[in-house]
Amino acid sequence: MVSFINQTDKDYAIFREYLKEQYPDMNKYNGIKYTFFDILKIGDREKITEYLYDKCKRLWDEGESRENIGKSVAAHLHVYDKLVNSGHVQQDSTMIMLYRTRVSEDEEGKREYPYDLVDCYDVTDNTIYSLSFIPWNELLDYKVLEENLREIAVNDFIAACLYEMTFHGYEEETIQAKGYELLSRVEAYKRQLSK
Repeated sequence: MVSFINQTDKDYAIFREYLKEQYPDMNKYNGIKYTFFDILKIGDREKITEYLYDKCKRLWDEGESRENIGKSVAAHLHVYDKLVNSGHVQQDSTMIMLYRTRVSEDEEGKREYPYDLVDCYDVTDNTIYSLSFIPWNELLDYKVLEENLREIAVNDFIAACLYEMTFHGYEEETIQAKGYELLSRVEAYKRQLSK
C-alpha cells in the first residue's frame, strides 16, 4: 500500500481524536457494520452520475466542455460498474473509510467552495492513508462509518470515493504504476537529503 500522509496535519489529529471518542475499542469495530462493497451494492447509478457531473463541473476549468465532463463521468461509472460486478468475496479488514468536507482557499486565504475528501484509517497503527493508491479489491473490504452516511447521502459518498479512487486515472494498473513511481521519487529525494 502506498502511503502519502503528513502525520502532523491538524485535520488528521482531529480525526484520530474523534475516532477514539466514538470507537474506544477500534479493534472490535463497535458499530461498524458496513463495508465499502456493501455500500456500493445499494448505490443508485443515476444519483451517483448527478453528483459526479456536478463535482467535475465545479472543480474543472470553466472552459471545460460538457463532452469532456461527460467522458470523465462515464469513466467513473465504468469503475463503479466494475467494482459492483466484481464478484468480490469479502475479507476482514482493519481499515476504515473516513469522509470529511474541507473548504478550499485561494491565494489570499478567501474561502472558495467546499469539497469532499475520503481517506482511509488503519486501526492497527493509527495511520491515515490516501484512498488514491490503494488496490481496489482491498478498498471493497474497508469499513464505512455510519456517521459518514448520515453526513452525506450514500450515493454522494460512493461518488466521492470514486472521484478519489480515480484521481490518478481510471485503470487500476495505471494508478498503481503512478503510485510506485511517486513513491520511488520520494525515496530518491530522501536519499538526496541524507547525503
